[in-house]
Amino acid sequence: MGLTGLVMSDDIGMKALKGPFAERARAVIEGGCDVVLHCGGNLSEMVEVAGAVPPLEGEAAAHFERARDCLHEPQPFDRAEAMALVSEAAGTRVASLGPDPTVQA
Repeated sequence: MGLTGLVMSDDIGMKALKGPFAERARAVIEGGCDVVLHCGGNLSEMVEVAGAVPPLEGEAAAHFERARDCLHEPQPFDRAEAMALVSEAAGTRVASLGPDPTVQA
């Protein structure tokens, strides 16, 4: 497809794919993903996935490095600015996002 960014799967534990985790992981890599996500936290499944995928190297590693270079420190959330952007996108003033969790009662 000519993608140049990092391509990763959804969580392979979500049962969109059938078969053992190793088989799912290999299918994801063969399908063109650079990274396979396994989010269930089951150590034996994680070991199975890790044993089935190649090391992150070559073009996949370059995609990962470029993606990592895009990361930056999060900026504080500006509630008023967010409301203005949501209102602009909606084409009308949006009443509220609910109570401000940063303000203590």
